[in-house]
Parts: sequence; structure tokens; C-alpha cells
Amino acid sequence: MLGTRRAPRLLPGMSDAACVTVEAPRSHRKANVLVVDDNLANRISMEAVLGKDHNVIHAGSGPEAIAIIAARNDIDVVLLDVQMPGMDGFEAATRIKELPGAGDIPIIFVTAVYAEDPYVRRGYEVGGVDYFSKPFNPELLRLKVQLYAFLPAQG
Repeated sequence: MLGTRRAPRLLPGMSDAACVTVEAPRSHRKANVLVVDDNLANRISMEAVLGKDHNVIHAGSGPEAIAIIAARNDIDVVLLDVQMPGMDGFEAATRIKELPGAGDIPIIFVTAVYAEDPYVRRGYEVGGVDYFSKPFNPELLRLKVQLYAFLPAQG
């Protein structure tokens, strides 16, 4: 995941300079983790767990996450809440996976509500690589994020 990924895509109103990204080799930079949750307290909690070892980027909704991933080529892992107003995590994951060059970004679902088998299965069906229920074990989440961030791109 770290290292090479797709070329950045310009959004309306963005200049070429806004998308120039020079990526350091995997061993020389922290993984970029996009945390998507409509609850700010949950995003802050995730940053407290992951921020020491990873660059944590916040998104408060599915559409915001999609816009961030469409504009950047350096997101290594997405932590995605399932239950959000407007666009739920399953729909957001589906749309993220459809973005050019984003199909290999690992998505980890994190939820307090949908931990039953049909929802977990749906998470995997839409491209998730893992599923955590809240409350989660912080050390296990750190280890999994590190693992997924450094897996080579598939495909």
C-alpha cells in the first residue's frame, strides 16, 4: 500500500500544484489512515489510538471520505463507521472501491451497532478487509492497521 499508488485526480477548481505528491519510500513515512465517522468524539478516539504511529486524516461522512480519496493518492488504510446519516459505511465503501486506483485501499469497518453476521458479511462483500465492533481493543486495532498499511497492493 505504501509507496506507489495511482496518480492524483484533479477536482473542479483544483490546480495541478494542489495535487503534486512526492511519496517517501514506505520505510520513511507513517501510514496515512483515513478515519471516517460522523461522531467527532469517535474520530478523536481513533486518533488517540493511532496518531503516534500513523498520520490520521478525518472525514465526517461518506461523501467527504470519497472526496478525500479522489483528491489524494496516499491513503493507505480506511477505518469506516458503518452507521452514518445520509450515506452509510457500506455505500461509502462501494463508492470508494469504484474510484480509479482506490480498489486496493484496505477498508476496516468499525461499528457499535452492526456486529451480527449478515452485516459483517455485507462489509466483506463491499470490499472490507476487516470488521471491528465498538468498544474495540486499541492494541489489536493498532496492529491490524499497521499490518494492512504495509501489505503490498493487490491486483
